[in-house]
Amino acid sequence: MTMYLSLDHDHFSAQALLAYDPTLRGHAFVVVRQNTDSHKCAVWACSSRAQKLGIHRGQAVQMGLRKHRNVEVIPCDDLIEQTTCEELGWIAEHYTPEFDVTKFGHCLLNLSGTPIEKGVDIKDIAERIRNDVIHKIGMQNVAIGAASSRLVANTLARLARPCDTRICIPGTESEILASISADLLPVSNRAKERIRRYGIKRIGQIQNLGKDALVARLGGEGERLYSLAVGTDAKKKIEKKESVEAETILDRDINDEKTLRQHVRYTADKLSHKLISATTLASRLTLTSDGHKKPHPLRHRQTNVTHSLAPHFACFTTSINAEWQSKQSGLSCGFHVRTHNKWICSSPRPKSGNAQSTM
Repeated sequence: MTMYLSLDHDHFSAQALLAYDPTLRGHAFVVVRQNTDSHKCAVWACSSRAQKLGIHRGQAVQMGLRKHRNVEVIPCDDLIEQTTCEELGWIAEHYTPEFDVTKFGHCLLNLSGTPIEKGVDIKDIAERIRNDVIHKIGMQNVAIGAASSRLVANTLARLARPCDTRICIPGTESEILASISADLLPVSNRAKERIRRYGIKRIGQIQNLGKDALVARLGGEGERLYSLAVGTDAKKKIEKKESVEAETILDRDINDEKTLRQHVRYTADKLSHKLISATTLASRLTLTSDGHKKPHPLRHRQTNVTHSLAPHFACFTTSINAEWQSKQSGLSCGFHVRTHNKWICSSPRPKSGNAQSTM
């Protein structure tokens, strides 16, 4: 079953500052992206205490300071926000190999076909992820939306602000969307302005108009608008790639054989998931180990593996075979050849595409 989980962090910039700067906790402050001396400077994000004072996103900073002189004005910290996004990615990676984190802290997880999605209730998964984000990173509010559609999951997450969970039962996407404001649909401002002229305020009104009427008034964008209104993801056609890759970068030296085997198996799982999601068959599998990758500047930790992966290649191929054959992914490993730090595993029967995995 297809299932997406969307994480939304209201006033993300302010929450990220609170997570990494303990001196700000308990203070009323606003975050800005412009010069504070300019009369055009507006509030980008604000702390919960500032929100209680009536300050909101988009408000002129100077206007807010006239009423509340004790409110602190802080510029955005791109480094802290980037670090927070990476931490969100590491948490998401524990639940699924397929996820996306934007620079504004929005996180979308594809739980389709994962073991946790099959064995645990979606509400429990959402609560577990929220607890991880709050306790491991220090974020205060995490809104979560869950649905079989990316659009519905993202929309429910926005409606769940600041810290609630909303779940759409598969098959009820159109009913859920019908009562939601049409402004939440991800269409161009020109299209939003045109539907406002027709007096359309709710997505249900767009559903009632029908596809033909929208196409007659809005052209090609009307067709996309109707698809979104009924809960269909506007997904671009995925071009077939010559190779599919999965990579696991170790954030520290590992000398424990059991731990290294777990990372090897996890890399195999990620590669298998990508192939299954892309409905791709592979004829050749390549495993490489690179002990000279640069550590991320935010982490300042070594990422090299201190010993050869050769004893664990059999573990990798066994994991790949067990996973792919059980899901008919189309690769049967026949033999391997080692060249430097690269192992190539070929199939006796050629299939389409190549699969690559890197550690």
